[in-house]
Amino acid sequence: MGMTALAVGSIAAMAAATATSTVGSAVQASQTAAVAKANQNAANASAALTEQQGRTEMQRQRNRVAQIKGQQRAGLAASGVIVDQDSAADVLADTAEQGELDARIIKQNYKTNAWAQRTQGSIYGMQARSAISSGYWNTASTLLSGASKTMGAYSSYFK
Repeated sequence: MGMTALAVGSIAAMAAATATSTVGSAVQASQTAAVAKANQNAANASAALTEQQGRTEMQRQRNRVAQIKGQQRAGLAASGVIVDQDSAADVLADTAEQGELDARIIKQNYKTNAWAQRTQGSIYGMQARSAISSGYWNTASTLLSGASKTMGAYSSYFK
């Protein structure tokens, strides 16, 4: 009887350890997925903010160019140059063209940074899905391995 009680206790302990390991595996996968999902959300929010900053910086560049054009126009007019003709008009047009090019480059740089952040967010999303998937497999593996060991112990005690 003592051997049987010991065997039952041992088998019960193995089953409890299997249950604990199985739950632990599932909880770990869930936590890993939650962290990856939070990182994905943060990366996407950062990308949206980066795009907004790009639009703001683009507008600031356009405002600076307008200010420069105004200063050029005033300087030319103060020198007695007719600003809407000949080389004076060319200078103003070149300033506007270069300023717009700079503004678009600024915006594109911010868009590129936002794209990189969204890409990182996508990677985090894949990590979350992978953590959940591997968690299912790890949980199943732990459960099956523990059940196999428990059944092995059961069969060796109760032959």
